[in-house]
Amino acid sequence: MKSQIRRNLIARQSGEHLHDFSQILIGWRGEMACEFSEGGSHLKNGRYAIVPEQEGHLFSGLSDDSELLVIDINPEDPLIVALEEASNIKLTDTLLQAAEFSTLPAETSPILEYTALKLKQNTGLNSQQLNCQFIPLLLMQLWEQASSHNDQPNNPDLKRKLDLERLNQVIEQHIARQQSLDNQALADLFHLSASHFHCLFQRQFGMTPQAYVMARRLERVKRLLMTTSLSLSVIAEETGFADASSLSRAYKRHFGTTPGKARRLLSQKLRT
Repeated sequence: MKSQIRRNLIARQSGEHLHDFSQILIGWRGEMACEFSEGGSHLKNGRYAIVPEQEGHLFSGLSDDSELLVIDINPEDPLIVALEEASNIKLTDTLLQAAEFSTLPAETSPILEYTALKLKQNTGLNSQQLNCQFIPLLLMQLWEQASSHNDQPNNPDLKRKLDLERLNQVIEQHIARQQSLDNQALADLFHLSASHFHCLFQRQFGMTPQAYVMARRLERVKRLLMTTSLSLSVIAEETGFADASSLSRAYKRHFGTTPGKARRLLSQKLRT
């Protein structure tokens, strides 16, 4: 498989994907929910998701015009090999290492617009020429952003301790608005870059920030299941999941049982 860049109209489709190659999903039009095992967010103009190979992900289009710019990346593609050699960057060890969400700087908006336009027109250039033109351009923009605040051994930020109580308060306040709880938004609370925040969080708590956010959301789901008669759809809306199906899948992965079974088991215990 050769690496390729393409426009993908999602509209209101939904589903689950797992690929043997990495992807970068860049929001272009409308809005789409995307969820990994350790957390999810919404993709709209300028928001992007890194999808490493073999990383399962759920997607759900939230508007009729939901459309992505998708980069499918084969690390053995001569285009990618040449890019890595020329820039002395190993993409699979840096940019494509972990599933995450982030936002491109505002100044990249014209680049996205131009890329989308040329992909739509596709005049005078064949697909491989478009790949050669835009894949290196966008990959280097993404890598530059991810590495602009690279952690250094003597960086005093790495010695900081994150205030977990403050973090929990923010998560609880915004738990229904899934897209507002990405790493960048959380990092902004502590005046850190997303990369510094991610590194600090991993060192202090032994898990990624998004895994922690997901665990907090699912604990809220569990409390609502046990203390209310709200439907799964309402609970999903109140805890930031795209729908009841997404909530059920995440709940089963985390607790080993479905929300329905958990609620029935509690009911049986209360009757005995």
